[in-house]
Amino acid sequence: MKKEGGKNTKCIAYVVAFIVFQTIIILVFAPTLLKIKSPKLRFGKVDVESFSNSTSSFTMKLQAQVAVKNTNFGHFKYSNNTIPITYGGVTVGEVVVPKGRARARSTNRFMVAVELSYDQLSSNSTLGNDINSGLLPLVSRAKLPGKIHLMKVMKKKKTAEMYCTIKVNLMNRVVQDLKCK
Repeated sequence: MKKEGGKNTKCIAYVVAFIVFQTIIILVFAPTLLKIKSPKLRFGKVDVESFSNSTSSFTMKLQAQVAVKNTNFGHFKYSNNTIPITYGGVTVGEVVVPKGRARARSTNRFMVAVELSYDQLSSNSTLGNDINSGLLPLVSRAKLPGKIHLMKVMKKKKTAEMYCTIKVNLMNRVVQDLKCK
C-alpha cells in the first residue's frame, strides 16, 4: 500500500514541475512573440481612369488598391472608414474603406474607385501651375482604428495609420510617384 502513495506523490510532483516549466516558458517568450504592433495602411497600385481640367478646376477618376498589413499573431478587425485625398490642403475626394478583417500575419487588399474633383474658388494660381508642369501632387493621410484579437482571449485597440504622397503625370495619365509612410 505504501508504494501506491509514493507513485501518486511522484506523479503529482512531475505534473507540478511540468506546469511550472511551461509557465516559465510562456512568461519568457510571450512578450516577444505576442508583442502587439500597429497595423499598416497603404495604397498599393493607383491607376488613373479619366482626367479633365480647366484653369481653375479638375475632375479625375482613380482605381486604387488599399492594403491593410497586419504583422501580429492575431487578426485585426476594423469598421467602415474613409481615407481623404487632398490637393493643396483641400479635400478633393474620399476612399471608402469597408468594414473588414486582416488575418494574422497577412495583408488584406481590396480595390476601390475614387472620384476626385476640385473647383478653385480663389484666384490662387497653384492649380494652373501644377497643370502646366504636368504633375498634380495629391496627399492622403488617414487613420483606421480597430482591434487586434489574440487567441480569442485578448483584445487590444490599435490604429493603422497612413501618409501617402501621390504625383499624377497628367500627360500620360498615370501615377508617376506613390510614396507611403
